[in-house]
Parts: sequence; structure tokens; C-alpha cells
Amino acid sequence: MFWTKLKHSYVWKRILYERVTEPIHLNLFSILVSLFGSYRAKIDFDLILRQHNAYGILRAADEARKLRQWYFKLCPEIPQWHKRIASDISSRGYVENIFGARGYFMNKDSPTLLNQAYAFIPQSTIAILVNKGLVNIDQKEKDIQVLLQVHDALAGQFKTTDLDAPNRIVKHMSVELPYKRPLVIPVDITTSAKSYGDC
Repeated sequence: MFWTKLKHSYVWKRILYERVTEPIHLNLFSILVSLFGSYRAKIDFDLILRQHNAYGILRAADEARKLRQWYFKLCPEIPQWHKRIASDISSRGYVENIFGARGYFMNKDSPTLLNQAYAFIPQSTIAILVNKGLVNIDQKEKDIQVLLQVHDALAGQFKTTDLDAPNRIVKHMSVELPYKRPLVIPVDITTSAKSYGDC
């Protein structure tokens, strides 16, 4: 892989103009770092091949770490929730949302296992909540037609003369989540006289 990158003229240009024009002691030190240095040291010495204008990898990682620490300090319940999810996965093999829907995670070696588990609960909860709203509309409204559900949204149609339809749709979609302290997620609606894709 390294040798294929050396075939590109921009790599040689970089080596010749950026490295060779630097003082000799810096080049010697760079050689030592490239041979014996840690990955972090190699990035610090700009020895990792990347676009010359790319955002500093280490700087991005350091800022992300600081932001994460700040956010978790502000909201300590988030890392507690993460620990609970990890415990559920290791002990039961699944996580469960407020409606009782389960997400099973069989591949314990997956590097994104916990990310998938963290995402399952809010994503599946919203999908079920929207589906319950769809059922409400379907059962209680003769003149409002639901066309499709896409993740956290519904597309449908109603007569332009039915001026109260948007209010009724919002009411049907405002499904209460049965937590200890019940929660209703705000709903909004956009309309178009052209098509649902224009909303």
C-alpha cells in the first residue's frame, strides 16, 4: 500500500518540497520517529499519508474527547444508560424499548455492537410511536389517507377543503410514551399542493 502511494506525483512533490527543504536534524528525527515512534508520534510529525489540508487527526480526536467528557459531566445519566445497555447485552443478549420491542444482538465480536444497541431503543421507539399514530389515523379518519411510513415520518393526503385535517393528524400522532413520567414527543406537519415529496 505504501509503495502504491509512492507512485503518485503529489506524494513525491510533498517529500521533495516539504521534507527535503526542512533542516537536516528535523529530517533525521522524523526518520527515527517513523521507524520507532508510536502512531500518535507519527501523526504529530506528519508522517501519516493524508491530504495536506486535512483537519489534524490528533486535534480532532482530542477535541472529540473533551466534548464527550464535557457532555457526560453535564448529563451523567447518559454514561449510566450506556452501562445499563452494555449489561443487558452481556447478560440477556438483547435490549428492550418502552413498548416491549426487543433488539437481539448475536454478534458479540462486532466493533459497533454497543453503538447498534444504543441506537435501537430510540429508533425502534419512534418507529412504533409513528406506527401507532398511523393506526389512529387509519381507524378514526375516513377522509385522510396514509400513503407510507418512512422511519419517523408519515406521508399521506387529505382534501384541501378539510382545513382542520392538519390539527386532527397532529392529535392522532401525539401518542403518549408510557414512561414513569409519561412523555409526548412534539409533532409537526408540513403540506404541499404538489406532492408528498415536496413537503
